[in-house]
Amino acid sequence: MFMACLGACQQTKPPAVSFYYWKTAFNLNHTEANTIKANQVKKLYVRYFDVALSADGLPYPVSEVNLGHFPDTLEIVPVVYIKNEVMLSSNLDVAELAKKISSYVNSLSANSQLSYQEIQVDCDWSLKSRDHFMAFIDELGKITDKTLSATIRLHQIKYAQKTKVPKVDYGVLMYYNMGEINASNASSIYDKTIADLYTYTLGDYPLPLKVAMPIFGWGIHLRNGQVVGLRPKVTASALTMDAGFAALKPNFFEVKKDMLRNGTYYRKGDVLKIEAVSQGQLLEMAEDLGNYMKVDEIIFYDLDSLNLRNYEKDIFAQVRAAF
Repeated sequence: MFMACLGACQQTKPPAVSFYYWKTAFNLNHTEANTIKANQVKKLYVRYFDVALSADGLPYPVSEVNLGHFPDTLEIVPVVYIKNEVMLSSNLDVAELAKKISSYVNSLSANSQLSYQEIQVDCDWSLKSRDHFMAFIDELGKITDKTLSATIRLHQIKYAQKTKVPKVDYGVLMYYNMGEINASNASSIYDKTIADLYTYTLGDYPLPLKVAMPIFGWGIHLRNGQVVGLRPKVTASALTMDAGFAALKPNFFEVKKDMLRNGTYYRKGDVLKIEAVSQGQLLEMAEDLGNYMKVDEIIFYDLDSLNLRNYEKDIFAQVRAAF
C-alpha cells in the first residue's frame, strides 16, 4: 500500500490553509488578521457552542460564541462540539437534539446576519456511544440542506468497521491529542510513534478527508504525579522567565512556592509539564500524511495570536509545500 500511494498520493497543488476559531468572542487582532491575509485564508471554522448534559440529564448549549463583526471576505463554517457524555445518555432523543442544534446554529447566524453553507460536528464518539452518534448524524442530515462534516480521530479510521462511518459529506482527521494526559515524558498532543500505528490505514477510509493540525500548546498541572488540570496557553519560555518556577528537565517546571498565577492556585512542589508542537514536527506531520493521503485543505487549530507567536510567519506556507 505504501509504495502504491507514493505515486498516487502526490499533490497536484498545495492544500488550502484554514483555521479553527475557538474563542467565545469573535474578534480578530492585528496578528490574526495578518495571518489570514498572508495565507490567503478563505474559510474559518468557528466553534458556535458546546453541547453538554445538564444536572437532570438533558442536552443544553454551553459557551456560545459572540460572533460580533465577522469579515464578509471569509466563509464561516459553524462547528458544534458535542461532549461524548451526551451521546452516552440512555435518554437521548437524537431527533430532538438534531432539531435544536440546527435551529440554534440558524439563530446565532441570523443574529449576526451571517449565511453559512456547512455545519461541522465535533464529537469523539466511542463504541458505547456509536449508535446514538450515527443516528444523530442521520437525523441532522435529514433536516439540513447544508454540507455536513464531522471530525474523525485516528482510532475511528483504523477501526472503522467497529466504530462505523458517519453519513457526512466529508471528515476532518484530527491529527493531534493522540496520547494520554499524564506525567510521562511523552506528549499527549503529538507523538509520531503513536501516529505511525494509524497513518498507513488512512487510504482505506471511505470518506474524503481534510486534515486538522495542531498549533496549540498547554501545561499539564501535576501534583504528586497526578493530573490536576490543563493550563492553556502556558509556554516553556514564559515559565523560564517566571521566578516562581524552576526547570527540572526539558518541558518540566517545579513550583517553588505557594502562589497564584493567571487565576490558578499552585502549591510548592507542583509541576507543570509543557506540551507544544514544534515547527519541525508540523513539517514531519505533513510529510508523513502526504505519503498516505491527498489533502485539499489543512485546518490549523487554533487561530490565536498566543499560538501564532511560537512559529515563523511562513510556517503555514512551509507545511502546505510539504504535502
